Parts: sequence; structure tokens; C-alpha cells
Amino acid sequence: MSSIFRSAFLVLAICAGVLASGAQRASAQSLSCETIQAIADIGHDLILGGIDARVAGTQVRLTRRKDLVIHGVESLSVSGCVATLRFGVTLKRDIRRDAHGTVEVRGNVAVTPLRPGAFRVCITSPRVTDVDLSRTTEVGEFFYERFANWFIPEGTCTDVSL
Repeated sequence: MSSIFRSAFLVLAICAGVLASGAQRASAQSLSCETIQAIADIGHDLILGGIDARVAGTQVRLTRRKDLVIHGVESLSVSGCVATLRFGVTLKRDIRRDAHGTVEVRGNVAVTPLRPGAFRVCITSPRVTDVDLSRTTEVGEFFYERFANWFIPEGTCTDVSL
């Protein structure tokens, strides 16, 4: 499951890097949160579409009897350096009826220019912050949230060249 959330944030990171190409000349400092916010506002549909294309239809085996199907990204919001993604999901269960709902993931975004036309985009502290599933108790949702956070890597970076 961690690779799906990592993939979604990497697509966000790549889009942010591409959109940042003209935002600031290369330097050793990260782009400011205001710049990242502006990039996300301008490229919202491009970023959302890129993430959705990467994760929509993905199915992940959670246990022998449970699979998580990601239908796509329902929403993306960026506030400064914090990105929040809400995915539409189905929890397919062999014993009980399937559960439908959403999973919210939040992480910090940092974009550092490396040289003209090249950036390092890092996602740090990604966390599942909310799970809302039909036919699932609050205790079950809490368990799925904790379970997902055990497997999400602490952070990841990717270099983007234009």
C-alpha cells in the first residue's frame, strides 16, 4: 500500500517541479511555501490528473481476505507546503460486505532547485490522516489508518529535469 501513496505524492512532486521551472532561478534554497502554493494553484488540474492517472484502478492486497481498490483522487488541496489528497476507495472483503469510502493522505512538499531546469522535489512525513468507510466501525477505521501509517515510508525525493 505504501507504494501507491508514494506514487501519488511523486506525481504531485514531478508536476510541482515542472511547474516551478520558471518560478525561481536555481539556488541552494528550497522554494518558499508561498511559491509552492502558487504553483499548486496554477497547476491544480494538471497535478490532480497526473495523480489520478497513476493510481486509479489500483488494487492492493491488505490481508488474505481484504483488498483495497483505489478508484481515483477525489480532491487535492495544497496549503503552503502541505499537500492533502483524498482518494475514493473500496475495501473488498471475502467474509463481510464490501466497504466504500475515502482515505485522506497528507504530507509536506519541498522543492529545491538544483540547476536551471532541474529540481529535487521531496515529500516528507506522509500520513494517512482520515479513513471513512461504510459498513466499518470507528474502531475499524482507526485500525486501517494506523495499519496504513506503519507502511508509508517516512519520505521520498525525486529529481525532476525539464
